[in-house]
Amino acid sequence: MIFNFEYCFLSDIGCGDFSKNSLRICSILPPKNVFQINEKEYKDPDMYSETLYKYHKEIWKKELPSGGKISDINNVSENNSGCKITAKVGKKNVYLGSDYIGFSKNWIPGGSDVKDIENALMKSRTFGGHILFAKGFFTGWFYCKKDKKIHYEKSNIYDWYKREYQKDDVNDMYKNLMIYTINTSKGGEKSFYDRFDWTLIMDLCQ
Repeated sequence: MIFNFEYCFLSDIGCGDFSKNSLRICSILPPKNVFQINEKEYKDPDMYSETLYKYHKEIWKKELPSGGKISDINNVSENNSGCKITAKVGKKNVYLGSDYIGFSKNWIPGGSDVKDIENALMKSRTFGGHILFAKGFFTGWFYCKKDKKIHYEKSNIYDWYKREYQKDDVNDMYKNLMIYTINTSKGGEKSFYDRFDWTLIMDLCQ
């Protein structure tokens, strides 16, 4: 596979090429700013760029220190749950998702120059600005809509769900479970605003 480490993954979300003068701020309203690319709805490459996940899979396909290995990549599913990577660790499945390490365009103050935002995104939305995080289905608190209960499961949440609801597929599982990982909590709305060094420390302590 040939890598282009200068490629901006905002060109791979169905909005056409991300280039100069393609970004537009539609409104600055709480809780988030609303953006468009080439007059189309902005989508998060961490959710929708299949090229980004192909890069991740190729880079991280080496055997992990634990003996596990990234084994598969799931494309965007019908319920728009986005891209994800499945790592096989022992007999368990662990789900990983890409996350962007950079400024958040969502809380940029009004009056900011859109060209400066555009230039920053063109550089930071390349592969060097992304990392893999746990995406859910690991030990922790979660809410299951099917039984309307909060659970704490000591084993893999994926295994628990497949044991309880054997006929459901992965898409049903995503719709029926609410899991708040460190990655989803650090966005500001659900818990805290990210300081990436703090996030790494917290992630290592889990």
